[in-house]
Amino acid sequence: MTVKRGRRPPSTPSVECRRADGATIVASRKGRETPAPPSRGRRAPEHGLSAAANSVHIRSTRPLSIHRRSPMARRRSESGVTLVEFGLIAPVFVLMVMGLFVLGLVAVNQMQLNSAVRDGARAAAVCGGPSRNSQPVVPALPNGSACDSRYLISYLNSRLSAVPGGVATGVCVYVGSSDGSSQGTTCVATDTIDPNIFDKCNKGTVVEVDMTYPQQLYMPVVGNVFGDGGTTVRTLHARAQAVCEQ
Repeated sequence: MTVKRGRRPPSTPSVECRRADGATIVASRKGRETPAPPSRGRRAPEHGLSAAANSVHIRSTRPLSIHRRSPMARRRSESGVTLVEFGLIAPVFVLMVMGLFVLGLVAVNQMQLNSAVRDGARAAAVCGGPSRNSQPVVPALPNGSACDSRYLISYLNSRLSAVPGGVATGVCVYVGSSDGSSQGTTCVATDTIDPNIFDKCNKGTVVEVDMTYPQQLYMPVVGNVFGDGGTTVRTLHARAQAVCEQ
């Protein structure tokens, strides 16, 4: 038996290319469609285009996107994200700035109170006790008033014009021995017999001046941290001492 070997049919030339969006195009001649190899895992949509002399077979390696976002839509989306982030950060930033401003105001007023009580204690020490009246030059307060503890409070209050609401709460003297060899442990602020506390300020004893100021904090957030009892007011205290000179 004779076996005739047949001639192999000529191979059909084909061209395969890949587009930028991931689709693979296989083109063949002689009007024959060349099937694209199946993809594993999922079935990709196939689109066929045929002509009289050419056949084009398109196989997409990923699903085609029907709705594609334009650059303008992407810019709008990014702008929306920026606005949301700004809305979250802006209140915190404003609170921090206002809190720093309030704390700076508290520090300035505290320094003014400290300066006022130092001047008051110095004036009280210069006035001294009853012996001042026997001096060739009778001492007086810096504003020209007589050496009296009640006038000293008025003088201190006039010094607080830059700190509205600040008041001198009192002047007291640590009464010790008449010669100043010992200092008392209690600061005497009132005397029904002699209202002028300076008369107890013998040479060597200590006179003390106290002042307070109700500082407004203006912000509940700051008041919860620094206020008196969680309120928006913080009471500032200032105290100074000096040794009576006569």
